Amino acid sequence: MKDWVAAQTNDDIAQILVFLCLWRTTIGNGVHAVVIFIFNSMVREEAKLLLGIRGQQNTAFSTVTKTKTQTMMNRRTTIA
Repeated sequence: MKDWVAAQTNDDIAQILVFLCLWRTTIGNGVHAVVIFIFNSMVREEAKLLLGIRGQQNTAFSTVTKTKTQTMMNRRTTIA
């Protein structure tokens, strides 16, 4: 009976160690992915800055908004 308890305890310790190693690997991979994402974002921003395209918005929404704003400004200046 004593040997069985010792074997069970060793098995429990082994399971705990395996779980901790897997957990550490999972956390490590997650942190690694976050660091790579942040690094890629920083590189992308620097590349935009070097190419001179920072701050430009090439979306259809911004074009429509600019057009409406310019039209309203033209109406106000012609009325006044």
